[in-house]
Amino acid sequence: MVENLTIGFVVSLMIFEYVEISWQKGETLKELLAYNYITYQYGSIYYFTKHTAFLFIVFTIVYTNMINSYTITLLFMKFLDIGFKLYVIGEINNKGEVFIAQLFNNQDYPLSNTIRYSNMFIYPSIMYLGLTF
Repeated sequence: MVENLTIGFVVSLMIFEYVEISWQKGETLKELLAYNYITYQYGSIYYFTKHTAFLFIVFTIVYTNMINSYTITLLFMKFLDIGFKLYVIGEINNKGEVFIAQLFNNQDYPLSNTIRYSNMFIYPSIMYLGLTF
């Protein structure tokens, strides 16, 4: 029973990560940040609700009451991910094109599929470790 629940949580996290990847569908880092910026323009609460994997991780930790180094690491990594994006969005709001030019040094960095879809495997793996150990 517990193993089925753990596998269900891990597969659900993979699905939620895929949902996040699909709305942040940029081929380059600029496009990824642009999609995040556009989403944030609808409001901060809307932006956070679009991060379904983060909300699901919080739910899973509370529901299972599994607070260990793996689950805290997972939560911290997602928090850093969202925090970095919010920092960049704030700087774009304050400095505009000047910040973008400084950040990218007039270059754009392509994102390979490996980088884009790595969250679908890294985060669920950490969750599995957190729920089983």
